[in-house]
Amino acid sequence: MIVLGITGGIGSGKSLLSRILLCRSVPVYDTDTQAKELNDTDPELKQALVAHFGDSLYPSALQGRLDRRRLAELAFSSEKRTEELNAIVHPAVRRHLLSCLSDWKHAGHRVVAIESALLFSSGFDNLTNKVIAVTADREVRIARAMKRDRACREQILERMNRQLSQEIIERKADYIIRNNPGDLLLPQLDEIWRTIGL
Repeated sequence: MIVLGITGGIGSGKSLLSRILLCRSVPVYDTDTQAKELNDTDPELKQALVAHFGDSLYPSALQGRLDRRRLAELAFSSEKRTEELNAIVHPAVRRHLLSCLSDWKHAGHRVVAIESALLFSSGFDNLTNKVIAVTADREVRIARAMKRDRACREQILERMNRQLSQEIIERKADYIIRNNPGDLLLPQLDEIWRTIGL
């Protein structure tokens, strides 16, 4: 089974590529979506978050679900706090991801994918055979992210500054897909498919 990594900075178009892969019957593990789910459902993870950040993360009004706004206030107030959060969440995501990869292998899938903005910094890249970086010009990414998240430019720039630079991601990746306006993703993906031998 070939495991592809899909990564790129905020607003690059990772999710668009993942949707294309899903249409090609390639299972995709979205680490961000799964982390949010595990924050609500994994007892061990919930206990670790409460132990580190306090009981206010799971108020009774939310019936056991994480108060994401409260976590953002606590965990994204500094780079150190963000690193502490990642050190708690990433191992839980990795356990779940390994279980999914095992299930997909037993189901006979030839190709699967892991989508993660933090693919390299989380170490999830060591579970992949090849990594595809989705990239776009800085201003394009900022505009997309502002529209998608209904956020101001300063908020998007702050998030961008907490991620690996696009230049580093491109250097670490095996393949690059450009996703600026006018770029066609399918021909680029088809070329990667041929190179890998799929």
